[in-house]
Amino acid sequence: MLVLVLVLVLVLVLVLVLVLVLVLVLVLVLVVQIFLAELYWLEQKNLVLEAKN
Repeated sequence: MLVLVLVLVLVLVLVLVLVLVLVLVLVLVLVVQIFLAELYWLEQKNLVLEAKN
């Protein structure tokens, strides 16, 4: 019985860790996407400004 409880707890902990890792990866991907979008936008803005000049 005790072994079963320990196994369940271990499985729960592993699942929680996996979920946390997935969330962190998703957040990192979002941050990188936003960063790249900002860089792209700045690049476009600079091109427009250069075109005006």
